Amino acid sequence: MLNKYLKKSVQNISPYSWEPTTTELAKKYKLPIKKIIRLDYNTPGQPPACYDEFLKIISKNREINEYQDYSYNNLKELIAKYEKTKKEHVVCGNSGDEMIDIIGKVCLNQNDKFIISSPTYSVYKIQSEINGGIVIDIPLTSFFDLDDKEIVNQAKNKKVKLIFICNPNNPTGTVADPEKILNIIKKVKCLVVVDEAYGEFYGRSFKKYIRQYNNLIILKSFSKFARIASARVGYILTNKKLTEKLDALRFPMGIPYFSMELAKLVLQKDLVNIKNNISATISERKRMIKILKNKNIITTDSQANFLLIVLPIKSKAVIEKLNNQGLIVRDRHSQVPNSIRVTVRDKKTNDLFLKNLFKFI
Repeated sequence: MLNKYLKKSVQNISPYSWEPTTTELAKKYKLPIKKIIRLDYNTPGQPPACYDEFLKIISKNREINEYQDYSYNNLKELIAKYEKTKKEHVVCGNSGDEMIDIIGKVCLNQNDKFIISSPTYSVYKIQSEINGGIVIDIPLTSFFDLDDKEIVNQAKNKKVKLIFICNPNNPTGTVADPEKILNIIKKVKCLVVVDEAYGEFYGRSFKKYIRQYNNLIILKSFSKFARIASARVGYILTNKKLTEKLDALRFPMGIPYFSMELAKLVLQKDLVNIKNNISATISERKRMIKILKNKNIITTDSQANFLLIVLPIKSKAVIEKLNNQGLIVRDRHSQVPNSIRVTVRDKKTNDLFLKNLFKFI
């Protein structure tokens, strides 16, 4: 009955699967909040080093009653400098998720087709369907690589308007063969979004091609590399004509003042710490993969700040036992059977996780 009030494109939408809050988990497992370790969010263990300085700056500038830089000009300039590009190639918004929504609004008419390659980030499908799109899922290969030939074939035959490529991919952490991504960009006549939210942990980007190919969009986020996930700041890198259209559809004041100021300060004051944190994460990632493989436990060759681990027994029981210890991991059984996704943190936290994992399997 309620459906008569809703758009057809949202009547059968499955919402993003929210995880319980830390407070809820502490209550459920009868643990102190401080003992809950979130290994399910793919977020770093600590805020940026400049956070205390940010709080001091904010305490002096109290003009919360006024609108601030709703054009985001200063933030765009800092992002352009960080990404080694020009300001006109940057679009900012309230998280990478809002950027996905804006992309859908720009290019999808009702019943237009879009392509994803599962298992991948679920928001591509959710937001694109809300914007009227119809999904074509071309799954990753058995080695978690793109089936570029089938993507190109479907894009041509089905008149696809939009393709999402998550690289490194969430939840697998794997990366696609760069030649396959380029093959798709070159051969299709639609927009190609390469999501590089975890790109800093990979060390390779396709942003250098945004001037060469006018159908390429690079999606980025401050959540992981900059360690400010709750601030909700994301951005796009693309050609000048597309930035103008994308910028026109974003909310004029979508990024809160506090979030924008923190993102700016991170790019001004925290780049050395960011680089060190990324290096430490990569080192720990390699160490954890080696330990797991030595124990004959399957894990992907992740290039992100997390691991997808396929357990030798049913994952549900292991997850519950880990949760009881305050170690909260992400259940990815629905995407890869008996798998969990685990954030790579500092050595002490990683060793605590591994110790408990081996005990429970």
